Amino acid sequence: MHNYTQHWGYLWDEITVPVTYTSDWQRAAEIMLEHGRQYTAELHADAEARLKKMIERYPLQFTSVEPTIYLTMTDNWIEITLRYIVDARERRKIKAQLYKELLQRFETEEHVTVASMTVEIVGFPPLQSA
Repeated sequence: MHNYTQHWGYLWDEITVPVTYTSDWQRAAEIMLEHGRQYTAELHADAEARLKKMIERYPLQFTSVEPTIYLTMTDNWIEITLRYIVDARERRKIKAQLYKELLQRFETEEHVTVASMTVEIVGFPPLQSA
């Protein structure tokens, strides 16, 4: 068992939103990054100072506490992942709030469509019992 909050108190968390290939994925990524920055702005100074202290104590490499966007192309959509820091005790609440706000925001964006896998079976042959 690990105590992730013992020396730092923060975690890097991620949320992923799939968008269609016909979407303006760059706009979707901008929106996600903007939301990530809003949620983490007040944490940056403390998180960075604590991270530097932890690096002095342990052989860790410094990494930015700024939110970051990652893209992955799949067969069906483009996955946009937002990586951000969060107070370990607030992780689930913040993640749910970010998803809610992003979904609401994407509904107002004409050129951003959240992707989903939908399969429709047509022409299914009738079943015969033996």
